[in-house]
Amino acid sequence: MNKLRLIKKICYLVKNKLIKIKYFQLLIFYAYLLVGRLLLVMDRFYEGMKIICQIRRAIDISSIKRRCELLIYEFAKIDKASGVNLILESFLKSKECIKIRKQYFSNREEFLRKISVKVKECRDNEKGVIIIGPYTHYFKYFLALVDVKEIFKNYYLVLEPSWTGYHDPVFLMFINNYNEVFVEAPVKEDADFILSLRSNLIPLNIGASHWVDLDTFYPIKDMEKVYDLIYVANWALYKEHRKLFWALRKLEDEGIYLKVALVGFPWEGRTKKDILKEIKEFKLESNCEIFEEIPPREVNLLYNKSKFSILLSKKEGSCRAVAESIAAGTPVLVYKYNKGGAINLINSSTGILFDYYELPCILKDLLKNSYHFDCRRWAERNIGCVNTSRFLNKVIQNVALKKEEPWRRDIMMKANIPDFVLKGTLE
Repeated sequence: MNKLRLIKKICYLVKNKLIKIKYFQLLIFYAYLLVGRLLLVMDRFYEGMKIICQIRRAIDISSIKRRCELLIYEFAKIDKASGVNLILESFLKSKECIKIRKQYFSNREEFLRKISVKVKECRDNEKGVIIIGPYTHYFKYFLALVDVKEIFKNYYLVLEPSWTGYHDPVFLMFINNYNEVFVEAPVKEDADFILSLRSNLIPLNIGASHWVDLDTFYPIKDMEKVYDLIYVANWALYKEHRKLFWALRKLEDEGIYLKVALVGFPWEGRTKKDILKEIKEFKLESNCEIFEEIPPREVNLLYNKSKFSILLSKKEGSCRAVAESIAAGTPVLVYKYNKGGAINLINSSTGILFDYYELPCILKDLLKNSYHFDCRRWAERNIGCVNTSRFLNKVIQNVALKKEEPWRRDIMMKANIPDFVLKGTLE
């Protein structure tokens, strides 16, 4: 029993104390870097690159970042000797890939329809277009389940990630000598990295939020505002619900009462019970109403019943909830240092950027004063599945025509509601 207590104490020390010491961090990262390099030497390119990329995403020490980047640039290309993508070939032979194939063997076609959509079929010597997503880890699932060579030869691929931070082998595996692969990259750092690879990967200044369906999320005339604020987010810790509860508690202590709608679903081990526990901790039971796993039409109704919506996370993908709120005509408050593309949608027409410490004052000010936003008009001009489908169609068409390839058919319209849905032909 004493040994067990000692082991727990050591684990606590490592996790909460030593990990905060810079030199201990360096020791850990150099050890991981060594493991990654050894795997590369052993021709286990996918596993080695996974570790190298994880270090690059996790650390903020320039010397280690640069070492990781040099290794990524060395292997993220077509091998001159064999003519293949070594990272991809290594993945296709890996235990991880074999496990994916076994897991989805019986319902392969059904699962492929879940993680990808053909917006243009390949036929009559004309290449097709496939969009893969809406989660980043689906990219490797797609590669594990298709005939990679045939897909690369006959289709233009579009990757729609769910998270920022593109130093990841799931992107590098799409480097090939057949066709361009288009990568949605609303964050400049991610777009710059894709460009720096000097490969067939082409970054696009759009993200998952741009594909919002303006027919599903729209303003409802004369709808009564029941809630001061709505937060549409899963229940995970990174969504920072506690920051909102802190602000609400601070305002209530000043005698200012806000009614809030919380819309979400379980994620990363956190459930509705965890949210209710935090609400009780801040004594906000009368302030907050929870809606879990409700359909998009009901979410739109709640946006229309709310004066403002909010996004509190520090890091995201291209947050679809922000675009949905704007499309519904409800302005959005977004944490000003959010990394992930959400702040690109915020301007004088659509919402306000804030810092955490400012939140109580901003909420108080918004309730006291009248501000004019023009969310829906901005959405109709700048985002939505029609605008984004037209943009993507034009980009790929230009590439195809430049290569003197036939382009007789445009792509189909695709929307995120929240999964991929085909909406019909472009007019």
